[in-house]
Amino acid sequence: MPHIFINNVKTGQNISFTSSNDSISIDEIKRFILQKMGIPIKRQILLNSGDDITNSESIDLNGDIYIKVKYIVRAFEPVTSKFDINTYILDNTSMDHTTIVIWGNHIPDTNIKHLIEPLDVRDNYKMFHNMFKQQLPFPLLIYSEYDINIFNIDPGFNIISQYDIRQFIHGISLINTYPDKSIYRVKLIDLLNLFFESDSVILDDIRLNNINPNIFVNLHYLFYSYGNCQSTSVLNTDICFNELQTILSNRGNHNHYLFKGINHIDYDSILFNIDNLLIVNKLIEWSNFSGGGIQSNRRSKRKLNQRSKRKSKHKSKRSKRTSKRKSKRKSKRQSKSKSKRRSKRTSKRNSTITQYKKLTKEGIQWAKAASNKMLENNYKIGISA
Repeated sequence: MPHIFINNVKTGQNISFTSSNDSISIDEIKRFILQKMGIPIKRQILLNSGDDITNSESIDLNGDIYIKVKYIVRAFEPVTSKFDINTYILDNTSMDHTTIVIWGNHIPDTNIKHLIEPLDVRDNYKMFHNMFKQQLPFPLLIYSEYDINIFNIDPGFNIISQYDIRQFIHGISLINTYPDKSIYRVKLIDLLNLFFESDSVILDDIRLNNINPNIFVNLHYLFYSYGNCQSTSVLNTDICFNELQTILSNRGNHNHYLFKGINHIDYDSILFNIDNLLIVNKLIEWSNFSGGGIQSNRRSKRKLNQRSKRKSKHKSKRSKRTSKRKSKRKSKRQSKSKSKRRSKRTSKRNSTITQYKKLTKEGIQWAKAASNKMLENNYKIGISA
């Protein structure tokens, strides 16, 4: 009996079925895709050997048939839809699960930031820190003792971009695709093994073989904007996050991390239980990595040392230039003060000399007059005698 193999081009999901007939109708294939993948019939594009068979009536089954299906998404449809995401999150997590909610974390191809990953990941993922930070927070996964539910919420997730976790994990996970969401289920050990070497230290002396092999990670990609919930009639993320945290805490789910923002992670941008403060500290240190801290890769450490040496060298050069400028200014001030003192001494000396000359001239004149007077007196005395 011939097999019909169907591949979802966007998600990589594969399904198949058999038929005993010589041909099969395209409508039957579309209904099967709707049932298994959740793609509406009107939005399916079917390709067989590169030919579009979407509008065909049937296809002959001379052997195994390979069909690729594409999914047409209406522009911005999830944004305008009213969808209570908090209800969906609460329905798909339990008290003993680790719940992670991140919104607005889709990375378009036009907004890629090449940031160095501080953990010792494989070489081909070294520049993917921004993707891990926004879609797969490693510290929360590594320290979790329970199954993990990650809810990634952004209307941009209806398209898988270059920096999207889904394009790396589709080969190791079970995938369910729907018109407004996609769900990936994968073992934590398999997920970490994809990004880390098998014998590497992941974080704080935790090796890959120390991870519990029975923990699963469920990644929910919701093609919506976050902010619709029971507590508000308008789009408001803060109110919905507070509502979600209150319900999770009342249910006894204390392992929850609700990201209010992802650009800069701090205590104000995450809602969490205070019992998990140490884990959040690790998360903040890892998320805001900028060239130091928890790096464990030797090559990266060497690069950082070289960078610090260059910085110190530049700093010493700057200090030398500054000291030179200061010494020049000081010498100028000193030379000015010396010249001022010299000019004062010179002017004083000159005034003294002029006064002396004046006095000497007057004294000479007086002496001449006195001697002339004495001579006259003596002459008169001699005559009278």
